[in-house]
Amino acid sequence: MDYPTGYRDGYRAGYAAGRSDMDMLGAAAPVARQIEDANIMMPKKRKPSAYSRKYKAAFRRIAPTYKNKNGTWRKGGFKAAVKAAHKAVKK
Repeated sequence: MDYPTGYRDGYRAGYAAGRSDMDMLGAAAPVARQIEDANIMMPKKRKPSAYSRKYKAAFRRIAPTYKNKNGTWRKGGFKAAVKAAHKAVKK
């Protein structure tokens, strides 16, 4: 038996044995499955503030002026765009 075949067969046997041991021990299912099974309510996402929404709009409007033609940021462009967007929202 060559190494890859032996390794594969041994891995499968060990994995199957481990799974059956976990089932017998009553090991917990993956967290996502537990949440679905228990119908636990997930906390709501926080509502974005008015300032956050205005800043987002200003940044999207201002960002292209600080980018190169190919869409990459110019040197120091991101920092400058952030500063300009905050200044625009402050007005």
